[in-house]
Amino acid sequence: MDLDEYEELKTRKRYGDALNDINALIHSTTDIDTIMERVVVEVARAVGAESAVIYVPNDDVWNTRYVYGLPMEMAGRDLTAEEIRYSVIAAVEGKTLVIDDPLHDDRVDPAIIERYGITAILDIPLTAAGELIGDFSLHYHTAGRTFGEAEVDFAVKAASSIILALENAILFNERREAAKALGETGEKLEFALEAAGIGAWEVDLRTGKGWCSSQHHRIFGYPEPPQEWTSERFLRHVLPEDRERVESNIRSIVRTGADLKDVCRIRRADGEVRLIEAKIIALHDGSGNVSGLRGVVQDVTALKQTEERVIESLDRIMILLSVSSSVLNETTIEGILDRAVHGALLLTGAEMAASGHGFDEGRITVGARSDDADLPPCPESPFIIDRGGVYLDLIEGSPKIRLTQEELTRHPAWWGLPEGHPPLRGLLGARLAGFDGKPNGMILVSHKRQGDFTDEDEALLSQLGLLTSLGIRHIEARAAAEARANELEAVKKRLEIILQNTPAFVYLMDEENRFLHVNRRYEEAVGFSSDELRGRSIFDFFPNEYAATLAANNRQILETCAAAEFEEAIPHDDGIHLYSSVKSPLFDNTGRCHAVIGISTDITSRKRAEAALRESEELFRDVFAHAPVGMAICDPGGRFLYVNGAYCGIVGYDREEILGGGLGFQQLTHPEDVGTNVELFQRLVAGELPYFFLEKRNIRKDGSSVWVRISVTVRRDAEERPFQAIALVEDIHDRKMAEHELNRTLEELARSNRELEQFAYVASHDLQEPLRMISGYLVLLERKYRGRLDEKADSYIHFAVDGAQRMQKLIEALLSWSRITTRGAELEPVNMGGALADAVANLAAVIGETGAEMKADPLPTVTGDATLLIQLFQNLIGNALKYTKPGVPPRVHVSAHRDGNEWVFFVRDNGIGIQHQHFDRIFQIFQRLHTREEYPGTGIGLAACKKIVERHHGRIWVESTPGDGSTFFFTLPAA
Repeated sequence: MDLDEYEELKTRKRYGDALNDINALIHSTTDIDTIMERVVVEVARAVGAESAVIYVPNDDVWNTRYVYGLPMEMAGRDLTAEEIRYSVIAAVEGKTLVIDDPLHDDRVDPAIIERYGITAILDIPLTAAGELIGDFSLHYHTAGRTFGEAEVDFAVKAASSIILALENAILFNERREAAKALGETGEKLEFALEAAGIGAWEVDLRTGKGWCSSQHHRIFGYPEPPQEWTSERFLRHVLPEDRERVESNIRSIVRTGADLKDVCRIRRADGEVRLIEAKIIALHDGSGNVSGLRGVVQDVTALKQTEERVIESLDRIMILLSVSSSVLNETTIEGILDRAVHGALLLTGAEMAASGHGFDEGRITVGARSDDADLPPCPESPFIIDRGGVYLDLIEGSPKIRLTQEELTRHPAWWGLPEGHPPLRGLLGARLAGFDGKPNGMILVSHKRQGDFTDEDEALLSQLGLLTSLGIRHIEARAAAEARANELEAVKKRLEIILQNTPAFVYLMDEENRFLHVNRRYEEAVGFSSDELRGRSIFDFFPNEYAATLAANNRQILETCAAAEFEEAIPHDDGIHLYSSVKSPLFDNTGRCHAVIGISTDITSRKRAEAALRESEELFRDVFAHAPVGMAICDPGGRFLYVNGAYCGIVGYDREEILGGGLGFQQLTHPEDVGTNVELFQRLVAGELPYFFLEKRNIRKDGSSVWVRISVTVRRDAEERPFQAIALVEDIHDRKMAEHELNRTLEELARSNRELEQFAYVASHDLQEPLRMISGYLVLLERKYRGRLDEKADSYIHFAVDGAQRMQKLIEALLSWSRITTRGAELEPVNMGGALADAVANLAAVIGETGAEMKADPLPTVTGDATLLIQLFQNLIGNALKYTKPGVPPRVHVSAHRDGNEWVFFVRDNGIGIQHQHFDRIFQIFQRLHTREEYPGTGIGLAACKKIVERHHGRIWVESTPGDGSTFFFTLPAA
């Protein structure tokens, strides 16, 4: 607990103790003047007030009946309503007033304030039984002192106790006056009855005989007068418990002769016990001795019962006062209801009581308790009453209910008690009401110890209900006020945070254009704090011509008392800034405009943006109108909104014909293309596509078709709803016609290539047989006739054999090359390491002959034709083994690496190398860089490599420097 909480706890305890003392004080007497005189002192001392007064209304004036701390001239003085306006206002409005600056408050007469030096006022109206009985006013005379929330709360509670005590005092005094009047009437009746002979008797002590009146006989229960009346007969009627005392009193009269008045109980002749009051006087003889007794008797049984009832009522009133004090001291609704239930048991003599609060749409929670009753125990948890019955009948029907057991059992709403509820025996209930008068709870009692519930029980329970409602409303009001205060404080803090952190300038200026307050943004802009700015004029910070404009705008607000918006210019270090300023008037308590509150937002960037936007729009319109390509803007349905001249030229329509005729792109699109166009446009508008491209045919005005390429995008508003589609339209008719012709040519070329490949295959295949025959016979000629003919003939035969063999190799190579395309296998996963191993195995003899050194890194698996890939490696490695430098053993390195979605392979050698200008030529069929004598070959190997790689959708190239070897690269798609 921090120091503030500790001080608050001490204050609360001090006021609680003071309130208990005041309750005890005012409940100790029923004299109204005494209550008022004591309370005005004790309450003032409790809150530290330096003076206090209770005004009592008297016709048109207010009498200062009870005074504390003011000059004696104030006591008993009559004041007019104008002199104490604040008290009259509090009384009329029925609410507490707190005035912290009475000298400047129109509700206070300054003459009285100045005369007595009052600096703060707390004023509480006092209302009893619905009527105004006075006004309680407390004062401070020390400057700076004000009545805080704790003082006001305590004073209001004390006033509530005062009002209740006054009501009870009034009731008690009324009953006391009634009792006094009854006593006086009894005395008059006593003498009247004595003069009339009613209840009169007389006994002669010398003879023991006496007489009595007929009324006397009736008092003692005799229908007829007895034969004689003696003191012994009288004593026989007195109950034994009173007889000894009565005999002693009679002996005392005889002995002293003094009169006697006594009350005793008798048993009448009919057996009924009654209470009588007897007045006896002594009769004296001539010598002054007591010779007899004479007296009158009165049956005071009914009077005594009335007195007992009055005393009982007073006891119950004191109980109500005690309960009221405890109820008003409670700080929770649960505590108030618990006190009220306990008080209801004491006030009504009931054995069971229940209370409920929080009625809402046919439901109320009720907690019951019993007090030493022979009843089933009340449950610990409350009942939920939601099925009608006598409980809800009290809430929804009459404000109070009283039923005997017989009436209760016949009551139409007898049902409805929840399961486990103790049984009822008779019922008395009072409703609790909220601020709006609507029922929100109840107090009920049952099982009266003696008899049925009476009118007095009903009146006392109703008073307890009113008191309980008052206490609950006070707690609810205080809780609501605290919640409202917390809410307002939270709103204030949020508003302050918003004002301090908003990027706008917020400021408050008086009528002289002087700053009263600015927010943090304003402080940062001018380099001064709000405290430093306070009291300084705008002319101190801005050049006169700008300040004068600001001042004129402020003057307009003050003169019209109406808010307005201005566009104001303010110089900054980087130039003039424009501000949108919203200014509003601020009113004082009299309704006069006395200040201006303004919120200014820098709109310089917005203004620049607006200017840039205008320029951009003008540029767009210019570009739109003069663009060399067609441009069109459509609505979300495809209807044209704008078209430029280029578009009109493409379709052959005038702008007015397109826009005025309500045409859309659908009407100008070829029937075979319109379906695709509409589908893409709908997907674009629906947000499925950000844009789309389409090549289609437009229908011109003359009915001809024109090929166009359109690119379309869509514009959307702030809610992402499409409102315009923009299309760029390019005339590609000539290009499409050229493409058509090119495609036709390419198709023809492809057909020709296919036929050529087929011819090459057929030719090479069909030529092999006659070539083998020619070659065979030439070999036979060479074997048979070598050396038999002349040297020239041998040479011719050798050339013929060599040519036939070379021709056979060429045809075999050509056949192999053609098979790459015509007889390729289905592509499947191929381990390139295995393909390389097969190729090396096929070249094993050459590798051994040349002494070549082979190096291979791990190779990946790809999708391809295994036979062709083996041939690819065999051709590249074979060339590396063929084109070597003299005397240098060949070295071949094969490797691969991943590059995105493809593998890059290379075959590197240390051979003779290739000049740069021949990099492309070597991959053409039948192209050789060396003579057959230098390096044998057909000129088909690298062309076959290229064709194999391209069949696998790859690329092949070479990097080489003459004399430093060559590296052949090729790519294959990753598997």
